[in-house]
Amino acid sequence: MDFVLNTYHKDIPDEELLNDILRVAKQCNVDKLSQPQYEQFGKYSGSTICKRFGGWNKALLKLV
Repeated sequence: MDFVLNTYHKDIPDEELLNDILRVAKQCNVDKLSQPQYEQFGKYSGSTICKRFGGWNKALLKLV
């Protein structure tokens, strides 16, 4: 059996990650979305966002 890497979520643009945070915040009807809330409804992993932006709060600051 050969291993095949799924590249579906590889190299996601920053803008797409941030837009998904906004989408989930709107869905949850909150001004400041927590990482656990995002984990529940988000399309991507919260840890991916933290790694990309240097932390969850730093990602939220990019939205301001």
